[in-house]
Amino acid sequence: METLDDVLRYLTLVAFILLAVVGSWQWIKRRDAPTKWLALTFLSIGLVSVAALFTPEGDRSGAIEWLVRAEILLLIFFPYLLFRFTATFGGVSRRTELLASGLIGVVAVWTLLLPEIPAGGEERPTSFLYFTYAIIIMWTLLSSIVTWRLWRAGRGQSPLARRRMRLLSLASALLSVAILISGAAPGDGSGPAQIVIRVIALLSVFTFYFGFSTPTGLRAAWRRPSEEALRRAVSKLMAAETEEQIAHAWFPHVTDIVAAKAVIAMRNDGTIIGSHGVDAEMLAELTRVLDEGRDTGSNIVHLTFPFGTMTVWASPYTPFFGHDEVELIESLGTLANLAFERVHTVELKQQLSRAQMRRQQALEINDNVVQGLTVAKLAFDLGDREKAMRALQETLVSARGIITRLLQDLEETDQIKPGQLVRESAASVGKRGASEA
Repeated sequence: METLDDVLRYLTLVAFILLAVVGSWQWIKRRDAPTKWLALTFLSIGLVSVAALFTPEGDRSGAIEWLVRAEILLLIFFPYLLFRFTATFGGVSRRTELLASGLIGVVAVWTLLLPEIPAGGEERPTSFLYFTYAIIIMWTLLSSIVTWRLWRAGRGQSPLARRRMRLLSLASALLSVAILISGAAPGDGSGPAQIVIRVIALLSVFTFYFGFSTPTGLRAAWRRPSEEALRRAVSKLMAAETEEQIAHAWFPHVTDIVAAKAVIAMRNDGTIIGSHGVDAEMLAELTRVLDEGRDTGSNIVHLTFPFGTMTVWASPYTPFFGHDEVELIESLGTLANLAFERVHTVELKQQLSRAQMRRQQALEINDNVVQGLTVAKLAFDLGDREKAMRALQETLVSARGIITRLLQDLEETDQIKPGQLVRESAASVGKRGASEA
């Protein structure tokens, strides 16, 4: 049993050290507030694990005692730093923050003022027992807040984000259970209770890892429903023929992928392409924020594309836990941009085709008029007035037919306005003008 306990002890210490390394690496890559607090959380317990490798178990003299105090300080800051991680997403009352800060402050000062810290196997004095109970109360309270907030907030998230949040919630609960058992276990640090504590602590490390830095294969499995929604959206986008059809095919799937409340797309000139679930208040607030150049907030995902911007009202947890889904909707936005380009290209081709047709009609009018006037002039020159009048009449009829078809085409494309090309009444022609004509 002693050999098993030693193996579990070293495995747990190494696991916590590796977790600290992973957390620090994620902070270097992402540089956001949630990652910073979570990296500090894992770093605190990782440093405790490193120090524990060099701390003699039966020695509490001189510098060793202060090293143990430093380990205890780092350890008690673990639940507080984890609490600060959840607080970055908002929703924590001022009273709760003061309570958490007060608890960690009291226990930290108490750690420094402890008269003595017993070594493993020594009898625990009453003062140290009270100190142990204070740590258990503080740890349990802060971990309960973290566990409850992460588990509850995961209900409205996408599948990947929900599972990651609840894994962190479960890991926090597991470590609290280990601390509770440790406080109730005998002070000699051996026996079945100690093995149970180490097993639970080791499980919590793996749970923290899978929640914080989920492996690629597991991410892919949990992201499958979102990818199915992406595929459905792509199929509809490829079949869309107008901007309205693109919006209808695009927005509902965006909200499905990231479990968002609303989404809106705007052109670069500020006009709205389309929206889904956006009310007037949300739009007014977004306009104010963008005009003032302020941060849109952690619950709003703002993406930029060649056609303009897409704004998604999601959860404050989405940018951190749902980063993969944000990348999916960004890919979907890129595909939507291609769909817009395709629609605009088709419209441009249609406009060019209509322009070519009108040019051809204008050429026909010109040819008919020139030909008819030439025939009429020759007839007048030869003295055949009747043939000249007939040539003029046929020219006018042919030109009138071509112009009528042109006007009908313009009316069908809604590019002609009343009175733009057609006179409301016939022009008056004087007696001299009529005879000359």
